[in-house]
Amino acid sequence: IDSLVNLFDNYQKTKDENLKDEIKTLIELPKELKYTKVDEFSNSYNTFMQKSMEGFSSHLQTYDVGYLIDEKLGVYIIPFWATLCEIFSTEDYQKIENYKECVEKFIKNDKIPPSITEKLYKKSGSKEKFEQRLKEILGENMSIDEYIKKYKGDYLKKTIFSSSNVLYCSKTFEKVAEK
Repeated sequence: IDSLVNLFDNYQKTKDENLKDEIKTLIELPKELKYTKVDEFSNSYNTFMQKSMEGFSSHLQTYDVGYLIDEKLGVYIIPFWATLCEIFSTEDYQKIENYKECVEKFIKNDKIPPSITEKLYKKSGSKEKFEQRLKEILGENMSIDEYIKKYKGDYLKKTIFSSSNVLYCSKTFEKVAEK
């Protein structure tokens, strides 16, 4: 994903059509859909900069990720995106290892905006189907709007840009990255 992000960024800056072919060679479907705890996501304020500099390629586990764009808030790299899509679009989602933890981490993550949640429920087929699946998995009878208000309510009050874009636009991060 780190190479893809760099290529997408270069394409965005240069509009070099040749980069499209290079991007295509790096995209691959996951071999296995499952959720696992990723230790590298457990960082503190003190290690945030270091973890950001190391990138996803430094992670010990291999897992699927999605590169998603919210036109207003920026780029989001969503771990286990293909796994989430499968959980919400297939009838036998219980075969996916740790599906409940995967859904909980996604829904309760306050760094993921409602627009990304909306992309997921559109992939499921309908808002109603998505809400029913949430109820089955999490055991709570809440609408998607109630989940958003509860876990992503800050997005409803103010604009929160993606951390990727904030880092990318940061002069301090740029100077550290150059060293």
